[in-house]
Amino acid sequence: MGMVGIVATLKIVPGKEKDFEKLFAELRASTLKNEPGVLMYDFYKSRSEPNTYVVMEQYKSQADLDAHGDKILALLKRNLAQADSLGLQGTPTYLVGPFRTSTLDYKGFRQAVADARGKKTGP
Repeated sequence: MGMVGIVATLKIVPGKEKDFEKLFAELRASTLKNEPGVLMYDFYKSRSEPNTYVVMEQYKSQADLDAHGDKILALLKRNLAQADSLGLQGTPTYLVGPFRTSTLDYKGFRQAVADARGKKTGP
């Protein structure tokens, strides 16, 4: 399989935009430095909705995306309080693979990732 990518739309609580931008800039620098399979990892602020960001990611392979996903899940588990402090409203909108796009809860996100990986989900 060739390159793979993800596009996620994130809504941040108004007034927390600078906090998000700082946190994501640090995450981007670390990701690009430490994960050679990541080709692009960036965010863009909406011009029409100042608290909305689009995150774009591109990986050399599915294995690189999976490795990054494992690192992000571990990071989120360790930093849940920090994520809460950013005041994310709802869940990101994800595009997983060429056809799957929607706003997902955690269970739905896990299912989408499992579907994209071709694995069966657990309880």
